[in-house]
Amino acid sequence: GCQAYRGDRVGRTRSRRRPDPGARLAQGICLVSGDAASRPQSRLSWFDEAAANLGLAVPIAIGFLAQMAMVFVDNIMVGRLGAPSLAAGGLGANLLFTPILLGMGVLGGIGAVAAQAYGAGDLAKVSTTGRQGLRLALALTLPCVGVLVGLVLLLPWLGYDHSTVRMAQGLLLWGLPGVPAALAFMALRYFVIALSRPRVVTVVTILSIGATALFNYLFVYGGFGAPRLGVAGVGLSGSIVGWLQFL
Repeated sequence: GCQAYRGDRVGRTRSRRRPDPGARLAQGICLVSGDAASRPQSRLSWFDEAAANLGLAVPIAIGFLAQMAMVFVDNIMVGRLGAPSLAAGGLGANLLFTPILLGMGVLGGIGAVAAQAYGAGDLAKVSTTGRQGLRLALALTLPCVGVLVGLVLLLPWLGYDHSTVRMAQGLLLWGLPGVPAALAFMALRYFVIALSRPRVVTVVTILSIGATALFNYLFVYGGFGAPRLGVAGVGLSGSIVGWLQFL
């Protein structure tokens, strides 16, 4: 049918004759049949793309939930020290996370550049992007630490209770050593996700929940003979976990 129509169409074009209604009907049938034949393949391609997207999205979502679980563990363990300690811990943790969050926004470009290079098969550029991401994380450490030191000095002038300020300052000071590790880990996180391997980050973050609970027990409560730092122990615990995540 379609072959005969095509042959008839060529012959009619050569002879410059106008196609009759039967030829137009045959053309419509061929177009409809071709579209119908392509639909199953398009539908299969859509399902494949959806499965690939879910394969990336689900581990990333679990990783973010694990990150939230680490904060939940901090709040639960500090809450046992009393309401003033919980208030100081929340204040210090939020102040500590704010400059790191800004650094994360800058580091987010690593994923876009690495994904584009990986999709294009430019492995040299992929490797260069990973190294440049770590250098960028190191460069961002200085301004982030500077902001945190400024907050430590500014806290007594913000009208908070003296004991709350003292505990929050302790958390910030013990959390400073973990800033470069946190930024470097985020750079690696964006890079690995761009290479379609988010499960590595997810596993590391899930394991960090247990590590956070362990080090909080050691330094918040003074478990196993470790120094009892109270709220400040959350900052030290976060620094240690941050370096373990990066390494």
